[in-house]
Amino acid sequence: MRHRPWAALGAVVVASLVSGCGVDGSPGETAPAAEGARTIEVAGASLAFVPERIEIEAGADVAIALRSTDVEHTLVIDEVGFFVAARRGQRRAGGLRVDVPGVYTAYCSVPGHRAGGMELTVTVR
Repeated sequence: MRHRPWAALGAVVVASLVSGCGVDGSPGETAPAAEGARTIEVAGASLAFVPERIEIEAGADVAIALRSTDVEHTLVIDEVGFFVAARRGQRRAGGLRVDVPGVYTAYCSVPGHRAGGMELTVTVR
């Protein structure tokens, strides 16, 4: 039997890279929600988020719970460093606190999803 050490090493490297990355190569680190934070449910399916708009108070701790019903989706808000990902049939929550009022765009970072219209407006009052 022939050993293929390079093939085995390659498999280990790929597995460790994939386990630490989100679908778009981002770190995929989801911040935990603060204890007692209000939970906002967001569903991702068919290149859309439901609801399409959410409102939060500046400085308030919230948890955004992303539920995917079809394929893997992410919810990313670049300006505040928020990231959460959910695979098909999964619900994952991430903690969010935005101190600066404004309107932010959240989107799915899976290739082709944002271009397909998968965005969500977050208004911080």
